[in-house]
Amino acid sequence: MKGKCYYCGKDITKTYVTRHLKSCEKRLKYQEFLKNKRGKLKNLFLLQVNFAENPSTFWMYISVDENATLLDLDQFFRDVWCECCGHLSLFKINAIDYLNNEETLMEFLDFEENATTMKVKLKKVLEEGLTFDYEYDFGDTTHLSIKVIEKYQGYQNNKIEIMARNNPPIYICSVCGNMATHYCYGCCSFYCNECKENDSCSYEDELMVEIESGQNSPRCGVCGYVYDEYGDEDYKPLVVE
Repeated sequence: MKGKCYYCGKDITKTYVTRHLKSCEKRLKYQEFLKNKRGKLKNLFLLQVNFAENPSTFWMYISVDENATLLDLDQFFRDVWCECCGHLSLFKINAIDYLNNEETLMEFLDFEENATTMKVKLKKVLEEGLTFDYEYDFGDTTHLSIKVIEKYQGYQNNKIEIMARNNPPIYICSVCGNMATHYCYGCCSFYCNECKENDSCSYEDELMVEIESGQNSPRCGVCGYVYDEYGDEDYKPLVVE
């Protein structure tokens, strides 16, 4: 599954992203632009974010200011990939649960000693090579796996910036091979309109959800989620000509 560099727009494979970012001319020009605007040199984390259940389909590379908090990162995941009904969420880092809701935290502490709030700066909990988890919605959970690729110095306009992201996936009908329009959570199969009507799937219709082209989130079809194509607007790099 290829993705797009958010600086130059080039299609790149997931395995090539880090090499591409180091030499991307548009990114280097962007860095120079911010430096000339008297931007402050920041300590940044380069994070690889994957949909835990299918890391080759949904992924992102993001750059995050070390002074951002886990709450900031939680809001980012909600804006770009997860938010549907205001569900609870948590990070699992080195056997500690970091929760976004303090009332829920108090309930956790009744049976879980290693729990605390997300009001902690990333520089306090992250380090190079660390892999940690994020869960949104404790019922129909969307589970993300995050790896700290490196800590580096650079210029950045926002606390969190998307560097590269997977292209919207194209789903193929499991029966005929044409483009799929529906997915069945019962039999875990994709169907086009024709095969949806003709195939003898034994599961109830309520387990069948519609797929719209261009929807680029691992939460599509789950709970009340509605994909927001502009969810990443606040996290894009500045356009520098």
